[in-house]
Amino acid sequence: MSAASPAQGAPGMWSLASKRLGAALAAAAGIATTAMPLTYQAGPAVLALALAGGWAMAGSRTGRLAWTVLSAVLLGLVLAGHANATLTAALAAVAALTQAAPLVPIALAILLAQTAAASSGTALLGGALHPIGLEATAPALVCLLTLGLVYPRQAVVILLAAMAVVGAAAGVSHWASVPEASIAAAGAVATIVAVTLALRPSPPQSLRNVLVLTALVGAMVTWAWTLPRAHDLLYVLLPAAPTAYAAKFFQHYGEALGFAGITTTVVATPADIPERAMVLLPWLTDPLPGGDEQDWEIGRLARERSWTVVLGGEHTNMGGAANRVGRITGRELLRRDLSVPPRNTDDNGPMRAADLREWRHDAILNRGASVPVLSLTNRVLLAGDGWWAEPDIGEWLWVGDYLWRPGDRAGRLTMAAAFDDGRARWVVVGDNSLLVNRQVIADPRPVLQLLEASTLWPAFLRDLALLAVAALVLWRRRPVIVLVLAAALPVASYAFAGKPSDAWRGVYRGESGFDERNFNEALAQEPKLLGTDWRLLRVPTLRGLVDVPIGKTVLFGLVDGSAEIGGVRLSNCRRLGSMPTGDIMLMDAQACRVEGPAEVLVGTAQSAAAIHVKTRDDSSVLVVLDAAFLSQKASAKNRQWLVGKAVR
Repeated sequence: MSAASPAQGAPGMWSLASKRLGAALAAAAGIATTAMPLTYQAGPAVLALALAGGWAMAGSRTGRLAWTVLSAVLLGLVLAGHANATLTAALAAVAALTQAAPLVPIALAILLAQTAAASSGTALLGGALHPIGLEATAPALVCLLTLGLVYPRQAVVILLAAMAVVGAAAGVSHWASVPEASIAAAGAVATIVAVTLALRPSPPQSLRNVLVLTALVGAMVTWAWTLPRAHDLLYVLLPAAPTAYAAKFFQHYGEALGFAGITTTVVATPADIPERAMVLLPWLTDPLPGGDEQDWEIGRLARERSWTVVLGGEHTNMGGAANRVGRITGRELLRRDLSVPPRNTDDNGPMRAADLREWRHDAILNRGASVPVLSLTNRVLLAGDGWWAEPDIGEWLWVGDYLWRPGDRAGRLTMAAAFDDGRARWVVVGDNSLLVNRQVIADPRPVLQLLEASTLWPAFLRDLALLAVAALVLWRRRPVIVLVLAAALPVASYAFAGKPSDAWRGVYRGESGFDERNFNEALAQEPKLLGTDWRLLRVPTLRGLVDVPIGKTVLFGLVDGSAEIGGVRLSNCRRLGSMPTGDIMLMDAQACRVEGPAEVLVGTAQSAAAIHVKTRDDSSVLVVLDAAFLSQKASAKNRQWLVGKAVR
């Protein structure tokens, strides 16, 4: 009997070791969601750690099966760019830790660090530490503060850890080649502290839970000063400066927004805007109607009429943009520095968004200015890790060298924030690149998400979800329900999100706004194509029997083998490439033999590059066998020809 005892004890020892490993992984992942920099690989990796920790802590085969299935769902949502990576990983870590009662306080601390108030606190602390070069330590210090609430008796350990955070960040900043290295060094210390506390849990104490729950409720109370708003219509106010350099980026702006699916009214003066409106000021590098003196009037009307005003910024006070923001809002809400995204790319990469959904990594938010946060009730809407900001030298023509050097502002840079001022709300975006007409037409989804974020409903619902999870953890401790919520929240938020128009979907082929194949520049310059009742439709290939929408359609594409459209057969096709033809310039074209009742518009029946077809249901289809007919390098004559043929 005694010889069998060690064998009988082995499974128990293995189970204990597995649970300790799981606790360490989950605690590390949960704190890392806030303390560590968010990069392309970090989000899915931290989520995988949290899920692995939960699986290891599960006490039964059924529990591990549930973790396996839900892990696949959550990873799929994050990798597809649908679920907010840091929020999902935090909730997964919380679900894992709630499987052991002594670890519940750490789970609550993780939830607290994810709140909007904690994000504002991080930005505030970072701004205060910037003059001494320690801005990058703010995320880790905030995490240590939340852990200190959970473990007040470990105050000395937390204080020593805070000193280690400062030392690690300061040391790394002198030799690091990337700005996020200081955040990572500081975050690693906070993560180690969390793991240590998870591996040495003290007996459950209701007082600790009450302290953290009180802090979570306090974070929700701050919403009393920044209640979410709803707006029925968007109003746009633009400078009356048609000869300015920036004018081309905002010409036909109302039509561009309408084409993208954003209902708007462009007004001539701020007096035309009614109460409780959302107002977009995307172009602030030139004076608004009425000159600079009118800026104070806009601010007065915003406070009087309860406007939410979205202001698009620019770098280094270019064109007086920061001065103009200051006059309108009465505060310095836009710095005069030059923000640079990780690796100096045109898109923003992973961003921390106050949302249940992920902010698009390919959104065009880049070289603008960072946004200061002035109080805990200011809401950080977008913040980036790995960004840096070159300092203001008092000359807006200086656009920096786009090379990070120690001493440049680096940390968790706020790139969009909301500030309530009486009855007015100011939403300042550090860079207006995503708001220009070409980018709106290329992909309006970031603009739609930004406008939704400006209402503060996404951030408020996120905080409400965090509080609900905290209550669930305290009273039920059902980890599977927390995982289901983590999957359901982003899916539900998409159901209520604004959708781009079918017109935009017809021309979208997954191209960047800078891709030469994109039709965005041609459409931005020709409002008649934006507002026409003809639907523009780009297809990868035309093959076999081609279905076209009922109504009027302009079809751009190339035939693969043969195709039939409305009883007209296209075959014997040959590539033409780029060549002038009559009044147009073919870019990436094809000529096909036409059989059936079609009007040949370019070429002949034996070799046609464009035809007009009337279908049996009385629909019209204009087929252009040129995949790049309205591309960025295409001749202006192409869009003029198309207007003459389709907009009649």
